[in-house]
Amino acid sequence: MSTNLNVINRTKGEKKEGMIPAVMYGHNANSTPIFVNKIEFIKAYRDAGESSIISLSGDHKENILIHDVQMDAVSWEPTHADFYIVKKGQKVNIEIPLEFVNEAPATKLGANIVKVLQELSVEMDPSKAPAFIEVDLSKLVDLTSNITVSDLDLPKEAILYHIKPEDIVVSIVAQSDEDLSASVDEVNMENIVDSVEKGKKEEESEE
Repeated sequence: MSTNLNVINRTKGEKKEGMIPAVMYGHNANSTPIFVNKIEFIKAYRDAGESSIISLSGDHKENILIHDVQMDAVSWEPTHADFYIVKKGQKVNIEIPLEFVNEAPATKLGANIVKVLQELSVEMDPSKAPAFIEVDLSKLVDLTSNITVSDLDLPKEAILYHIKPEDIVVSIVAQSDEDLSASVDEVNMENIVDSVEKGKKEEESEE
C-alpha cells in the first residue's frame, strides 16, 4: 500500500502551528521549502521509513524518499525533514531494515546472538524495494555459525552499497565461563600487609 503526504509551500523562516518545515530536492531539481502536517508526517515516517516511496500531494506532486529527519532532543518529535525527489526508474541508495525471524538453535548451547547489522545499504529503484529483508536465525545451529550478507534473500535489482557479500550480519558468541563476580573483600589482606611490612624492613636494612 502506497503512502501519501500532503504538503504546502512555505517561505524562508515561516512557521505554522502543527506543521513542521521540510525541504525537497533531487537530481536536476531545485531545493524547495515546504510544510507538512506533523501528525501526518509521523505516521508516514513510521509506515514508510527511509526506504519506501511516499507520494506527495497538495502544492507539489512528486514521489519522494524521506532522506533525513531532525528530532527535538527532549521530546524526540520531528522538527525538520529532508525529502529526496525520485523519478520513475531512478536508482538511489537506500537503507532496507532487517527483520530477524525464528529462533537460533545455538542459543540452547549457551550462546549469545550478536546482531552486527540492523539494516542493509543498497542501490536500487526504491519502488521495487521491500519494506524489510528477513534474517532467518534458525541457520545459527552451533557456536561456529554466522549469517553473512550473501546468505540473505536480496531483491534481484539490489546492488550492495558500501558493504560486501562476506560481511557478517549476525553471529554467535559463546558465553564466558570466567567468574567476574569476586568482590574486593575476598582479597587476602593479611598477605598484602605482610608484603608491605617486608618491603619496609628491606628498605631499612639497605639504609
